[in-house]
Amino acid sequence: MPRPKKSVPAYTLHKPSGQAVVKLTNKNGVRQSIYLGRYDSPESKAEYSRIITSIGQSASDIPTTVPSLTTDLSLNELMLAFLGHAATHYRRPDGTPTSELHNYKLSFRPLKELFGGLLACRFGPRELKAVRDQMVAAGWCRTQINARVNRIRRMVKWGVSEGLLPVQVHQRLATVTGLQRGRSAARESDPVKPADEAAIRAVLPFLLPTVRAMVELQRLTGMRPGEVCAVRPCDVDTTGDLWVYTPPSHKMAYRGKTRTVVFGPRAQELLRGFVPADPADYYFSPRQAVERQRAERAAVRLTPRYPSHERRNVR
Repeated sequence: MPRPKKSVPAYTLHKPSGQAVVKLTNKNGVRQSIYLGRYDSPESKAEYSRIITSIGQSASDIPTTVPSLTTDLSLNELMLAFLGHAATHYRRPDGTPTSELHNYKLSFRPLKELFGGLLACRFGPRELKAVRDQMVAAGWCRTQINARVNRIRRMVKWGVSEGLLPVQVHQRLATVTGLQRGRSAARESDPVKPADEAAIRAVLPFLLPTVRAMVELQRLTGMRPGEVCAVRPCDVDTTGDLWVYTPPSHKMAYRGKTRTVVFGPRAQELLRGFVPADPADYYFSPRQAVERQRAERAAVRLTPRYPSHERRNVR
């Protein structure tokens, strides 16, 4: 017999942070952890009672829309509401999500651990600096810390624009300046350098033909890896001596900017070896790469195929 489900979510301890936590499931079936503050403290128990009362003693009553609170809104609730907004806002023109939603979730982790149960209207510069210190202690580099602190500020700014917080909350956080080079305990990130040419030449003979062509095309054009994977004949203008590739989506598309990549003779020669039958298909198709690899292995096979192998291949 299955274990009966509890009608009221439990007040439990989150051991890594020492905070009290209640786990809820909203109407969409998404599991959420709401941190209440220091475990066994009067404040965390009061927050737990408030949440249980607000959901009507049933986890299925958790709201999935943005709350309309200004005084009793916790940072956990604000983060949850903002992530719902970010899931629809940070999308490419084709509707697929960008990596910014994941970056926000990473930025909110130390905030949730330290001040998740704190009222959002009481979140000020001292608390923001404490979150930043937590990021420094975690070993994050200075530029990454500044970027993630700015994401927390943008969340608060969004809360102000939605009428969830007074404008003074964002104004107070705006007084916290970013970490400066050589003037903080945060480590500096290593400079990003191009791959060593000797290492590239050494590894090329061991790559599959499709992957080798992709590496060589990226060396010739400076495209991002995702752009190389997404090249299609329908997106390449081949009417001139130089081919012009216009990616359907790119990093700065949301700002209305266009991006073009020029393919010279050597790049054109690489692409001619992988032209798909359908112009809407990709030059570098993983399916075709695997089929080509299997065909090459089959061509040099020494042992005969057994009937069982043939039947399995058909299936």
